[in-house]
Amino acid sequence: MFSNLFRNLFLSEMITDKPSRKIIKPDDTNSECVITEVASTVCLDNNGLPASLTVYLPLRKYTFTLTHQLLSKLGKVSKFVLKALSTEGCGLKDIERIAGLTEEHLSPILSRLTGLGWFEPASKELTAQGYEMAKAVGLTGRQFSLWIDALDNRNSPLILISADQIVQVEDDSQGIRLPEFERDWNILEVLQKQRLSRRLSAYKDKEGDLMPLLMLLCDEAEHSALQQQKFAWEFELELDRELSLPSYIEFTLPRGLDISKDSGKQLNFYAPVLHYSATYSVPPLLIDEIPHPRCQIFNYCLLSGVSLQAETLYEQASSWPEFLNIPLSTMMEKMAMDIPTDSVFLSKEVVVTRASRKIAMSYTVLSQLIAKNIKTALPQEMTS
Repeated sequence: MFSNLFRNLFLSEMITDKPSRKIIKPDDTNSECVITEVASTVCLDNNGLPASLTVYLPLRKYTFTLTHQLLSKLGKVSKFVLKALSTEGCGLKDIERIAGLTEEHLSPILSRLTGLGWFEPASKELTAQGYEMAKAVGLTGRQFSLWIDALDNRNSPLILISADQIVQVEDDSQGIRLPEFERDWNILEVLQKQRLSRRLSAYKDKEGDLMPLLMLLCDEAEHSALQQQKFAWEFELELDRELSLPSYIEFTLPRGLDISKDSGKQLNFYAPVLHYSATYSVPPLLIDEIPHPRCQIFNYCLLSGVSLQAETLYEQASSWPEFLNIPLSTMMEKMAMDIPTDSVFLSKEVVVTRASRKIAMSYTVLSQLIAKNIKTALPQEMTS
């Protein structure tokens, strides 16, 4: 069936000595090799993913420390005094006895608490505001673990408060690991705090997600104290440097996903292509009788079987696992039906090789997919 089509056929992963395509090697030896192609037939799915793709979103673990605009500036002894005075039945004499403090030690502390409006010298008791602040003392300095995605510094971060969805990925045999936007840990830590602040902080008509996050992290009994001081809470963020490699969360990009939207910063995927080229020669006796035919070139997507329109191809590894490729025998049957029959007077040399085509997806589209499809205790907004 294939004797005419694949006469003198060479199936190879490498380019032959007489390639039918031009290879452009960039100056940077680590860059992709670019292959320019002659026009071929039209692809029906150039603007969509040819097959579903499992991707692994990188996350880093951070220590999230809750701080308070006023309480964080108090010393440990001042916090102890404030907390002790809020305890029923505990007075200044009890504090002096328990902590070994004298009236001379307590005087500047009480003066400061008085100046803040938290202590009433006449009654030697806390004011209503003082009792409120005493409840907040126990929350100041509290630490929690957060996992924050490292995909794109410009978009709203994905925040996990537990490692339940975290997976460990050893290789890309089942999917592809997405890159982190920054490799320098010091820079990453600074940028991630700025990124988290943009999501958590309140501004204009946006309340921010700090209070919803704190409600998830703290016990229900502490919610009242959190709410009473909701405009005073701040945070510090520190990267967990004991973990050298990122963690990952898995999700799937669906087949047919429209990738033509948005033209901002893009992430490149590579889909496998079967490249067919045929060069012809005319018998010397018939040179004046038969015009020399042009080289025939056809490209087929190995994931969907669709014939591709003219585009640049690359010698880049496929982003899709090998087992998703359509068998070569099936592709040969399709090509035998699509490629026209040649003149019996022509000699033909056929070369079939593998290549890949670039599929560029904007980070904005990808971030929207993450927000929509990855379920977390603190849902993301659909826009950055």
